[in-house]
Amino acid sequence: MIGSLAVLLIVAIAVAASGHSGSKSPGTKSAAAQGSTGVDTEGNRSGDDAGTTTTAPPTTTTTTALLATTTTQATLRATTTTAAPPATTASTPTTTAPVAHSCSASIANSSPADYTYDTVYIGSDVPDAPVLITKYYKTTTSMDSGQTSSGGSAAIPFDDSDATLGYTVQVDVSINNGEATCSTSFTPQ
Repeated sequence: MIGSLAVLLIVAIAVAASGHSGSKSPGTKSAAAQGSTGVDTEGNRSGDDAGTTTTAPPTTTTTTALLATTTTQATLRATTTTAAPPATTASTPTTTAPVAHSCSASIANSSPADYTYDTVYIGSDVPDAPVLITKYYKTTTSMDSGQTSSGGSAAIPFDDSDATLGYTVQVDVSINNGEATCSTSFTPQ
C-alpha cells in the first residue's frame, strides 16, 4: 500500500510540473471562448463559426492521483488510529417461572356429629405462611385461619355448628393468598 502511495504521489508531481492540471485558472478562457475555431476530441466544431462554445473534457489524471493519495492517507490514518472495540456478549435477562407449590388437606373426622369441633390438617411446601380455610355449608359460608409451621404443615380447628346433617361441606384451603391451594370435605351425621 505504501508503494502504491509513492507511485501516485510521483505521478501527481509529474503532472503538476508539466502544467496539465485538468482545470482552468480563474480568468482564463478556452480556445473556443477566445474566438478561435477548433475541433474537440469528439469531432465537434467550436468557436465563432459554430455558434456554440464548447471545451475539451478536462484531464482527470491529477485529480484522480490526488484523490487516491488523499483517500490512501485517510485510510492509513484510520487504520493506524482506530482500534477494534472489545468483544462483548449480550446477556438476556432470565425469568424464572413461578414455582407451583403443593398442598394437601384432610379432616380429622369426616363424619362428625352436629355441634362438635373438628380439625383440618394441612401439609404443604410453603413454610411460615398464613392459611385460610373456607367452609361452604348448605346455608352459609364461614372462614378460619392459621399459620403453617417451618415445615409447611398446619392444624386448624373449627366448630361445625352451622352444618346441616347429611349435607357434605366443601372445605377450601388457601396458603399465602393462593400460593398453594387444596381442598377436603366432611359430612355431619
